Amino acid sequence: MSSATQSKRVLITGASGLLGRTIIKHFSESGWVALGLAFSRAVSPLVKADITDHEEMSRIVSEFKPDAIVHAAAERHPDIAEKNPDKVWKINVDATKNIAALASLNDSYLVYISTDYVFDGTSAPYSPSDLPNPLNNYGRSKLDGEKAVLENYTNSAVLRVPILYGDVESLGESAVTVLFSAIKDNSKQTEMCDYQRRFPTYCGDVAVVCEKLCSAVGLQSQRNGIFHWSSNEMLTKFRMTQVISEATGLSMEHLIQKSDAPLSGTNRPYDTQLDCSRLEGLDIICERTPFRDGIMNCLKPFL
Repeated sequence: MSSATQSKRVLITGASGLLGRTIIKHFSESGWVALGLAFSRAVSPLVKADITDHEEMSRIVSEFKPDAIVHAAAERHPDIAEKNPDKVWKINVDATKNIAALASLNDSYLVYISTDYVFDGTSAPYSPSDLPNPLNNYGRSKLDGEKAVLENYTNSAVLRVPILYGDVESLGESAVTVLFSAIKDNSKQTEMCDYQRRFPTYCGDVAVVCEKLCSAVGLQSQRNGIFHWSSNEMLTKFRMTQVISEATGLSMEHLIQKSDAPLSGTNRPYDTQLDCSRLEGLDIICERTPFRDGIMNCLKPFL
């Protein structure tokens, strides 16, 4: 490991979250000096910070002087976004615009974590240049966050990712790992969606992509703009439970396969498969963890 890599500094927002924890761990293991920001779960060595506070964020960036910023903090729950859009826009859009401005002032490369929910799910697979059409407030807020980055700072990347899973603190922390709770609770029958197509992606793989982009200084403007990263395994929630059931040996006879489109709840896209060829075309090596391997690694503490 070179001393040049060891001296690089990265600022990570949302560092207490599912993806943020994995990102800061990977950057640290890769020789970066990493400073993680969190708010509601800011346990040392993370620094408690309100990303919506312009003065506080300005002070942190000016003092730490990061070579790169990975902006992973967000309100990521679609149901909350529908109920409290003002709060969500403050976090997902206003704070993002401020972080992009601070990255520009500090000349820090910026990676903004976005979502496949910027698309409506009717014309997959989606390339980075395809026209977004989000169906819900969460997707709209993340799309506005993308614009806040791309319109204010050129030395930046928007990284769209799909549904994520990783080393959770509780099964409910991910919409993927929570399925194991449904498998274990055989006291009642539970409907399980077999309609919406998903591409569950391992947080560790996304963390590698973030670090590779931040390290690829030699690519210059080639690492700027919109990128996609995703697993290439298409699974509905019902099919995810099948994989988990087969891997753990637990019965899923109490789960009812539901093949129709959901009639209630926040509107979600049908199929937002992401075309990752632009990122794959860069001179960096990224991997995809098979779903069975990744999910079993995550579920070990709960078996």
